[in-house]
Amino acid sequence: MLDIELARAMLRLGANVDGEDQGFLVELWWQYSSARSMSGAAIMAMLSLLLDAGANPDRVGCNNFRAVDLAMSAGHDEVAGLLLGAGAHATPREFL
Repeated sequence: MLDIELARAMLRLGANVDGEDQGFLVELWWQYSSARSMSGAAIMAMLSLLLDAGANPDRVGCNNFRAVDLAMSAGHDEVAGLLLGAGAHATPREFL
């Protein structure tokens, strides 16, 4: 389960919002799309927190994808809209 208060505390301590691997936004995408027990509102709150903290909405993960590409291809308009509103480019990337 996502813990927003823990994430806020980590950010206050200087956590890197883009991580070293795929970044938090791609990880959130996987949780949003696969964890049916998780509240969509909790994912959106965490996504907003990370974006407000400066996370790169266009961060490219493995296989050349971004969270916005996955959200748009799966029809998750609310997630895609938040990422696009934060500056993600709307042109989809080619998956490798």
